[in-house]
Amino acid sequence: KDIMNNNKYVKILNSNYVICNLTSVKSNIAINIKIERGRGYFPVIQRKGSQKKIGLIFLDVCFNPIKYVSYSVKTIVFGDRDDVDSLTIVIETNGIIDSKLAFITSSTILAEQFSIFMDLSSIIK
Repeated sequence: KDIMNNNKYVKILNSNYVICNLTSVKSNIAINIKIERGRGYFPVIQRKGSQKKIGLIFLDVCFNPIKYVSYSVKTIVFGDRDDVDSLTIVIETNGIIDSKLAFITSSTILAEQFSIFMDLSSIIK
């Protein structure tokens, strides 16, 4: 709750989270926080060229707002056709990200990954 946030692109999700405790009323602390955007887990040990300064601490942080994902495919009758599949996807999040946004984002990433195998531009409109 004491973190100053003057950036409209940053949202403090849990202002009650304790980062540190000071043990004396005479103590003070100043922290500069740098957050980088990325995908997946990237451990500190793999960060080549990272600055090594006294007082600089790199943290391995894993942001995983998705709690549960499942899917099922069922054949359904659609009119006079019995060869139609129905896909049901269940996504449960921790509330930080909306499940619809998680689905859209993951679908976009998956389409980008599959695009190396074929030209999806004629399919996706």
